[in-house]
Amino acid sequence: MLFDSSNLEAELGCLTKPDGSAKFTINDTVQLCGVYGPGEVKLMKEIAERASVSVVYKPRVGLNTNREKVFEYTLRSILDGIIITSLHPRTAINVIIQEVQNDSNYLACSLNCACLALLDANIPLKYTFASVSCALIENENRIIYFPNAKQEKESLMSGTFVFDSVDKDLISVNTSGVFDQDQFNFILNNARQYAIDKIFPLFNKLINQQYNKN
Repeated sequence: MLFDSSNLEAELGCLTKPDGSAKFTINDTVQLCGVYGPGEVKLMKEIAERASVSVVYKPRVGLNTNREKVFEYTLRSILDGIIITSLHPRTAINVIIQEVQNDSNYLACSLNCACLALLDANIPLKYTFASVSCALIENENRIIYFPNAKQEKESLMSGTFVFDSVDKDLISVNTSGVFDQDQFNFILNNARQYAIDKIFPLFNKLINQQYNKN
């Protein structure tokens, strides 16, 4: 059984200063992303054969904690493997994500927002990507897409999956909970289908609208 009450909204070019920007909403979680670059890089961070990629995550209130630092590292690791950095050696590509509201699903929301902002900035990518969060409810064989914090806490397992737009292969996953291989495959396959049915079409619609507007 599948349960989808998620409200997905997205917007391109919502900020004026960055080279590209996007806003992404999943239920009560809202993120803004600005992309700067490719641009000048400090000599100490310059890489001769490729662009350097940095990610900064700004919480809604307060300063970055270890949680945000780990989050930044996760995001950078994913984006660094997707951006074609070899096309812009000795430059910097800076991705800044601003938390507006955070109920749950912040990793999936940030990744989807970053993908759209990179596209808006015309940053060359190996492929676009979509992220889906799911929770598996114990004894019900029921999947909840983009669960809230309470649903995630009560689930048998939860995970955030990232898929590429070409072959729909899994390129990254973060999970929590105790589960077997069959349960993992069940939630993985349903997350992939959700990306195919909902996320990628939303991205394509936005890009086509932007192209026609320009």
